[in-house]
Amino acid sequence: MIIVLAVLSYDKARGMMETFTMEFPERFGFNLKFVSQLFCAFITPEYSMPSIVVKDITKLMRLVNSASKIFRFSSIVFQSGIRMDLLISYTFARITDDMIDDKSLHIEEKKPKLKLFIQFLDELFAGRKSDYDVKKKPYIPKINWPLYQSQFTDVQMSCCRAFSRIAFYLPRKPFYELLEGYKWDVERRLIRNEKDLMEYCNYVAGSSGAISIFTFMYRSDNGMNDIVEKYDNIVEKSQQLARDLQLVNIARDIIYDSVTVGRTYIPTSFLDDEETELKVLCDKKDARSLG
Repeated sequence: MIIVLAVLSYDKARGMMETFTMEFPERFGFNLKFVSQLFCAFITPEYSMPSIVVKDITKLMRLVNSASKIFRFSSIVFQSGIRMDLLISYTFARITDDMIDDKSLHIEEKKPKLKLFIQFLDELFAGRKSDYDVKKKPYIPKINWPLYQSQFTDVQMSCCRAFSRIAFYLPRKPFYELLEGYKWDVERRLIRNEKDLMEYCNYVAGSSGAISIFTFMYRSDNGMNDIVEKYDNIVEKSQQLARDLQLVNIARDIIYDSVTVGRTYIPTSFLDDEETELKVLCDKKDARSLG
């Protein structure tokens, strides 16, 4: 009974620290600072913490539960900290992707929305020395929240707020690559050859692989912040796996993307009559641009 109560007490304290990162910045370690923080997290009542943090995460959980059963069930195998942070990163990718695929928005309405997300990343990652520079301690970034409040939906705002709480240990490059991939879709850029296809997959999927690796490393308490320098092979393999999964996704949705979305991710050089296919695709592009 004592062992069970001790484990439950530790889980409660650990859950508090992983949820309220700003209030409990110390990472796992056999030192007085972490032990003191662990004790403070245990004796701190949940109702005294900022309610907006839990509300934001709850909205993201509802979004994922309705949008992706695969993610919901596959994430169960991870410990709570990894699961929660992957949820936040996944929903950021989801809301931006949904914005690009939103049929109710004209193409000219999507471009400023995309620029706004890029501006948010600029503010969020301001001060980083390099693409893979990360911080060891949480900090509050200077973000113009009223601007985004007037432009984003409630779910988008919840995602951006939650993202801002964990972005300190994440690199900036994968998120810019993700939006660069969406830029291809907004601009209706054709994928002409295998090089274009792999570049697009690296943007929209390879970026997720890199983000996941940094999340695994940080939340596994191994203290590795210089992942790219020491473990670049792991990052590369994670990106490769994500690209492969994206190719499977493209192959699965060839008909849907072509008929419903009016978009093809098959390189035009692979087609029997490239000139005719290019003309058809361009006609679709012009028709969609006119609304």
